[in-house]
Amino acid sequence: MDDPRFYKHDDGCCFIKTSYHDGVLPAILGKLATARKAYKKEMMRFERLAFDAVVGSKERAEFEFMEKNFNARQLAAKAKRLTDYAHQVFKAFLFALRCQRVTRKAYSVSPS
Repeated sequence: MDDPRFYKHDDGCCFIKTSYHDGVLPAILGKLATARKAYKKEMMRFERLAFDAVVGSKERAEFEFMEKNFNARQLAAKAKRLTDYAHQVFKAFLFALRCQRVTRKAYSVSPS
């Protein structure tokens, strides 16, 4: 197979290059970033509405509730995004550790 979109590994596996297709994780992180941006925009809108409403009115209480709701949503999207990213970095770190060659010399203990 001589398709330029793929990287052929020595043991016969093929991987698509990221210049042609993003992986699953970048797609998820992108969607979470877009959702968080939309939630923050709505949160700001309700914050402005609550600020402009009459103090003590039912309308102001509803706007404040919606502001808190969208704040919670954007914080959840942020936490999920950071968790997914940290999980991916941790997996890459473990893979890098697993791929290193270990020699006996590195683990020899000198007599005291």
